[in-house]
Amino acid sequence: MSDVNLPEESGKPLVSVIIPTRGKLPMLKNCLASLKAGLEGIDAEVIVVEHETADAGQYVHEKYTSWRIFRVTDEEAEHSYSSINNFGVSRSKGKFLWLLNNDVFVRKDTLAEMLKVMEEKPDVGLVGAKLLFPSREIQHCGVV
Repeated sequence: MSDVNLPEESGKPLVSVIIPTRGKLPMLKNCLASLKAGLEGIDAEVIVVEHETADAGQYVHEKYTSWRIFRVTDEEAEHSYSSINNFGVSRSKGKFLWLLNNDVFVRKDTLAEMLKVMEEKPDVGLVGAKLLFPSREIQHCGVV
């Protein structure tokens, strides 16, 4: 079974999920496992951008065979979180982008809810999710 459906197969818009990471493989493993469940019914490509490390590469290739991983160096990333995300975006094919931190646990319907807003309201250019700590305390609830 493939980890991703191609947009030609379903007619749905492709979502490119960009996940920058640097080390912290156990954290990334939790994120990717929750993401896989969260992508159910959504056409998506997952791009993991690994900054200067190599610990995620083999894991992603073995566990999520259709997901892509790129390794960037400090020269390519310019020591910037934004440039690491931009590197991933430059290799993406989706109509929609989801920039996802490697420490996030994705609730099953999160992306579907955000996509619904984007598809139903074409004047909306950015949608974000409320992020909670494990204690259910709010970590982040958006930027205006």
